[in-house]
Amino acid sequence: MSLALLLYRPTPVQFQSDRLTAGILELDASLNENHNASASVTGHPIELGAEISDHIFLNPRRYTVEGIVSDSPVSFLAIGAVSIGAITDLTGGVSPSINAFQELNNLLESREPFDIVSGLHFYEDMVITDLTFPKSFDIGRAIRFTAQLQQLTFVESTEIAVAGATAVSPGVPDTAAPTAEMGATPTTPPAAPTPTPSEDASYLSRMTEYFGSP
Repeated sequence: MSLALLLYRPTPVQFQSDRLTAGILELDASLNENHNASASVTGHPIELGAEISDHIFLNPRRYTVEGIVSDSPVSFLAIGAVSIGAITDLTGGVSPSINAFQELNNLLESREPFDIVSGLHFYEDMVITDLTFPKSFDIGRAIRFTAQLQQLTFVESTEIAVAGATAVSPGVPDTAAPTAEMGATPTTPPAAPTPTPSEDASYLSRMTEYFGSP
């Protein structure tokens, strides 16, 4: 083993969250890491002269890690020798592997964002979307897992006042004037014609002829 390999110790992957017992869950080793960044491009034609970036949308970052937490981790010393790390389960408490199993499940079930520290990138507002714990005889007193994570994106909403618009709060009666109902309008029957003076005189003369003059 070369001295360069012994001097090199990769940055351990850390899960950082207030929901963790110690605030940090550090892996003894990350076997594989996958950092994914992608973008979606519109399938519609883009007008000449338009802002190209308005038609390309960045997707949430994704990160996958395959890690191990052991009850007896191995630590590499800078002197070039390899020594066995202290077993942290000497106090009779919960072993590191069982603790890691519980902490990772708590992060998944809490549905709250947390941070990830890796050797390539620091991720904020991450959530676990898939968590797998394979178990086989060759793992020993350790836990091996694969976690798939996705970064959350946030937006701010802005209220814009519209001229002429009146907002009505829920439960408050609308005091606006009611709209007139369109439909048939009732009509007033025409008044009976009023007799003219000439018609009155004609009627009187006929009555006189019938009954005779006094």
